[in-house]
Amino acid sequence: MKKYLFLSVIMCFLSAFVACEEPEPIDENQTTQNPNGNNNNGNGGEVEPYLCLHTLQGHSNSVRSIGWSPDGNSIVSASIDNTIKVWDANSGAEIRTINGHSNFVIYAAFSPNPYSNEIISTSGDRTIKIWNANTGDCLQTFIGHTQTTWHAVYSNDYSRILSSGDNTAKVWEVKTGECLLTLSGHNSTVTSACWNPDGTRILSSSGDNRMKIWDAVSGDCLQTLHVHNGGVNHACYNSDGSRILSVSNDSTLKISDAISGQCLQTLIGHQGAVHHAEYSPDYTRILSVSDDKTIKVWDATTGACLYTLTGHNGTIEHASWSPDGTKIASASWDGTAKIWQLNE
Repeated sequence: MKKYLFLSVIMCFLSAFVACEEPEPIDENQTTQNPNGNNNNGNGGEVEPYLCLHTLQGHSNSVRSIGWSPDGNSIVSASIDNTIKVWDANSGAEIRTINGHSNFVIYAAFSPNPYSNEIISTSGDRTIKIWNANTGDCLQTFIGHTQTTWHAVYSNDYSRILSSGDNTAKVWEVKTGECLLTLSGHNSTVTSACWNPDGTRILSSSGDNRMKIWDAVSGDCLQTLHVHNGGVNHACYNSDGSRILSVSNDSTLKISDAISGQCLQTLIGHQGAVHHAEYSPDYTRILSVSDDKTIKVWDATTGACLYTLTGHNGTIEHASWSPDGTKIASASWDGTAKIWQLNE
């Protein structure tokens, strides 16, 4: 009887010891949070399914932009260190460094043409350049802006480029390099410009707190939108061109009616200037990045903040969805880029 009593005491002791073992440590530097409730205030909550797959290290200064190739296999980054880098999106390995700009590089992106394998870039040297992504050779240089060029995009048929810089936006013919149109009217730096889905309108954003809609052929200003209380850092259309998504130094994202110009929805949650936002490929979600060192993912219909990604140690300047919408690449002033995987 004493023997059985002794064994029972031992078993209780061992059970208590196992139950009190410390859990595995959690990496608090790279987490994803899901806000409590279906609100749009972007506050944190439980750990959720975005995982940091790779941290891309190689730039010697702030990384200002990040973008995916059309097939999703490569990533391009632009940095204040005057370089562009191409990375393997699957392994995170650096493929090549592209040199050629004589000042910091603000923006770089792959051409949306899946057959061209070209990269477009903007810079503090006031130019726009097109590069061969395979060789790093500069194919073309567009000269005409009088200050830093901030942003550049291809037209739907790849025949033209729309750029922003100084206080203007410009339309260029790719084949000849000729400037076809200059859009003047903003009172501060034009931070971004894009075409609407059918290519008949151009949307510009500016440090003057305003956005403008222009006729893409005549260059006439059709409408001025003033919905933010700070400089507007980026603006883009939704899939059918009926809504405009914009972000600002006032720490908010706003969705406005593209016809009336009225603000329909304000997304609040970031604790600093918001530098970039874009729709997911299926237009159901929105990502945004901020001075507060976070990436937020929002429901595009309700405006609810779904996830908050943390891991960068500095302002996040830019982020981009992968073509299939399952990954996010981000670029930060901490000198790194990161690739995040949706692991639902």
